[in-house]
Amino acid sequence: MPKTSVAPHSLVMMRTFSARLRAVGRSSIGRPARAVRRARGRLLATRAPLASETGDTLIEVLVSAILIALIVVAMFNGFDVSSRASASERSRAQANALAQQAEDRLRSFSVTKLSTLLTEPVVEEVKQNGTKYKITSIAEYVKDETATSSCNSSSSNPGYYRTISTVTWASLGARKPVTETGIISPPPGSALTVQVTDESATGVAGMSVNASGPAPATSPHELTTAPNGCATLALSPGEYKINVSKPNYVDNNWYEKSEEDPHATHSVYVVAETAPKVPYSFALAGTLQVEFETESAKSEGDSFVAATSQLPTPGFKEEGEVQVYKKMVEAPKTVFPFKAPYTVYAGTCEANNPTVVNPENKITEVTVPPGGTGKVTVIQPPINIRVMSGTKAGEKTEGVKVENATGTLVEPKHEESAEHNGCGETRKFASTPKGALPHPGMPFGEYTLCVTAAKRKYTTPIFENSTSAGPTKLELEKIANGGVVKEPVKNVAVIYLGEGAKAPPLPGELKEGTECP
Repeated sequence: MPKTSVAPHSLVMMRTFSARLRAVGRSSIGRPARAVRRARGRLLATRAPLASETGDTLIEVLVSAILIALIVVAMFNGFDVSSRASASERSRAQANALAQQAEDRLRSFSVTKLSTLLTEPVVEEVKQNGTKYKITSIAEYVKDETATSSCNSSSSNPGYYRTISTVTWASLGARKPVTETGIISPPPGSALTVQVTDESATGVAGMSVNASGPAPATSPHELTTAPNGCATLALSPGEYKINVSKPNYVDNNWYEKSEEDPHATHSVYVVAETAPKVPYSFALAGTLQVEFETESAKSEGDSFVAATSQLPTPGFKEEGEVQVYKKMVEAPKTVFPFKAPYTVYAGTCEANNPTVVNPENKITEVTVPPGGTGKVTVIQPPINIRVMSGTKAGEKTEGVKVENATGTLVEPKHEESAEHNGCGETRKFASTPKGALPHPGMPFGEYTLCVTAAKRKYTTPIFENSTSAGPTKLELEKIANGGVVKEPVKNVAVIYLGEGAKAPPLPGELKEGTECP
């Protein structure tokens, strides 16, 4: 047979293995069985701990898997955030471009068209790369030396239009929108700003502003006020008539149109290279309901005054008609709702104010809410008289109470006498069956009384209706030629119109054959 060759490294392994066998054999010779058992025990002891570590290894594998999963999720979130940030930046860049394009378009607008942006913003919607953008463009008139809105400036120097374009989109969220601004200079003398504020000095939106003129122009310039109460009209130099109005609104002097108010600005001359501003005050109109009270009982009255220092001259408004008596007099819905209350009293002018005739009298106040009603009751002190047909007190001479005796109550005019203060009103009457005034409750103030019956006329000097109970006894003595009596708890001035009724000292004047004016 042919010889088989053995690799050298195999021979080395065989020799090593044989040597180990011989070494083991030699080490076992002569050893007792007890040593063998001890060695075997040590071998078993080394295998037991390895078996107990099997559960720990499983936990380590699970923890490693969770950590790997968290790392993977974080990596994907990072990729997502980066992607969204890139998309947001792309959207914002696109919005910037759209805003700039909107500003470029506004620069091509005429001054008249720019003026419409003061009250009516231009809104556009554009879709780019799958994203829908909303573009809102507005304008405001600004003073060039202060860069403040013309509504907040009193300067009449030239100004300009500031345009503002704002872009928003769905994924913008709570972040600030993209905004671009621009400046457009109008032609010299082309702007007139009208500012309208309410009772709280807050701008009133939606007021109609009309400017007409100058000749030969026939079409008026019209605009409505913006939310800040301003309307800026594009005008050429010249004189313009202005009217401001809005349904259900009145100005601070109770007029529905500014052109009807004698105290409002009616016209403005616009000089080249100026931008004048005209202020007006309008608010939602309210009303006043006034009832009358005499001697703690409801009565009838004919007129009332609502006064406040905030009203333009003359400082009060009169409502009602003299000698048209009602339990309640209501003003039309033209009352300006000032924040401060109105002082309300019966009468027709400031001379009827209770505190004018007597500083100790109380005043009645009421606040009128915007669009609401102010309700109040005012005092009318009574003027109590009893007209008799006789000459003096007594069974035979007293006579009877004169029914339908005619007469007048006259308030002297202040202009006629510096010593007295009155409204100049005249109230005519026919007495009741008891010879009394049919409406004894009269406004506070000064009066003269004239009574006519049986062709006799009795005229009193000026007396005061000065307390809530009526004229004092001293003032009643100026009325009576027959003294003052009580019926039963009120003072009554007795007036005799019979022949020989007049006997000194009497305050009044008795004449025959004449009538009261």
